[in-house]
Amino acid sequence: MHWRLSIRKTLTLLVPLLTSAILSLACLVGTQKPASVPHEGRWGIYRLDPETQAVTLLYSADTEIATLRLNPAGNALLFSQRIGGETNENSELCTVSTAGQEFTRLTDNTFWDLYPVWSPDGTQIAFLS
Repeated sequence: MHWRLSIRKTLTLLVPLLTSAILSLACLVGTQKPASVPHEGRWGIYRLDPETQAVTLLYSADTEIATLRLNPAGNALLFSQRIGGETNENSELCTVSTAGQEFTRLTDNTFWDLYPVWSPDGTQIAFLS
């Protein structure tokens, strides 16, 4: 009886371990080497081509970029960026095209401008200030 209990305990431990190992191997099969991001110590917005693993820098900044949102049309990015200082009071809203051009600063004040989001039709922006 003690022998049967030992086999049960062993199987109880082995089955989850084997399942985990099989799932891990399945995830690794057919995967490509992860792309490296040439960030050079700066904040940036990058485009990754999943097929070729090519990484393209769209926009770069010396200060923090946060809450990146793509507009409904798929041609502009909205984000919060610290401009003119390192504190949260320097967080302003900005946009840049998905081609990395047409940078526009939308706010300029001493309040935190954070968590921007596009309206469903892309004509308005809501944010916390």
